[in-house]
Amino acid sequence: MHEDLYAAVNEVEQKLERQLNKLRHKPEARRATHSEVPVAEEETPV
Repeated sequence: MHEDLYAAVNEVEQKLERQLNKLRHKPEARRATHSEVPVAEEETPV
């Protein structure tokens, strides 16, 4: 029984770490994706 409980606690800890890392690094990832987007040039009527 104790092994299952420890395994469950370990899984929750790992899940929380992943979520915190995702939130912590979200601005960095967002900045990287937005810098690569090409700017569309406006067409001028002829």
